[in-house]
Amino acid sequence: MRLLSGAKRTKTRYLIEVPHDPDEWLRVMDEIIGRGPQYAQLFWWGCHVGEHRAWALLDATG
Repeated sequence: MRLLSGAKRTKTRYLIEVPHDPDEWLRVMDEIIGRGPQYAQLFWWGCHVGEHRAWALLDATG
């Protein structure tokens, strides 16, 4: 068994939840896409099943 030496990088995962009213979803989607089209692909949208929330999982290392 090898022991780790030096600084160990850890990974943290964040769940981002964006609740919104039914009439706000286009504005919320435009806001997310406005930050860069790559962000739109990160989100799952529950609007089509009546759950007006969007979720994304983001990884960070530090």
